[in-house]
Amino acid sequence: MLSVDNALKLIAEHTPQAKAVKAAVNDDLVGSVLAQDVTARESVPAFKASIVDGYAIIASDHPLVPSTKGVFPVTGISHAQAGLREVEALETGEVARITTGAPLPPGATAVVMVEDTVLRSMTDDGKEEKEIEILTNAVKSGENVREPGSDVKAGDVVMRKGEGITSIGGEFGLLASVGTREVVVYKKPVVGVLSTGDEIVQHDRSGDLRFGEVRDTNRPTLLTAVRNSGFQAVDLGIASDKYVMWTHPWSSQR
Repeated sequence: MLSVDNALKLIAEHTPQAKAVKAAVNDDLVGSVLAQDVTARESVPAFKASIVDGYAIIASDHPLVPSTKGVFPVTGISHAQAGLREVEALETGEVARITTGAPLPPGATAVVMVEDTVLRSMTDDGKEEKEIEILTNAVKSGENVREPGSDVKAGDVVMRKGEGITSIGGEFGLLASVGTREVVVYKKPVVGVLSTGDEIVQHDRSGDLRFGEVRDTNRPTLLTAVRNSGFQAVDLGIASDKYVMWTHPWSSQR
């Protein structure tokens, strides 16, 4: 009987060096271990974005910038949608309606929450705001704004060599969020599972158990666990306790 230490030593001696391969960032990546650091291709967010629903404004401590409190014309709308035309630049004394996650119009420096405003008039067709009143003068530059790269900057290392990709740890989402399309990982091992013992029988064998027989539950359980962890599993069946000289079926075809 081998000791645990000797068994681990033998495994280490006979385990081949892991091979690094390129892999696409998709579902097949689960279970892989990174062979290289991963850097962000893109900043997150990629643009100045509002973190609230409200109105984009020009706020500043500069004496030439008027108070943010008062009645202002609504000159544009910025939605959190891709593919729309860019919102026109704000001029001093103008505001633009903006939704959470939407890009700030050029020139805007802050966002005032809709709760701090009052609708004063609508457009002639009654579909959009024409004028709103801002009730506070306490809005500062940068308020309610998420700056470009505030989560991740392009070029930042987002994952390190040796980290694993799991199905529940968020690694896949992190890679996707920074535009990663391909990573270098260690080639995943193929895992063989077998049960040993003359008393072990297939778990789904029909008929009642004979005296001393035990249904094989460990092998199907481990095979399922291995596959659900993202690895290829090979079912090696049930091995006898008796020593039998065995020849690999491929050896006669060489």
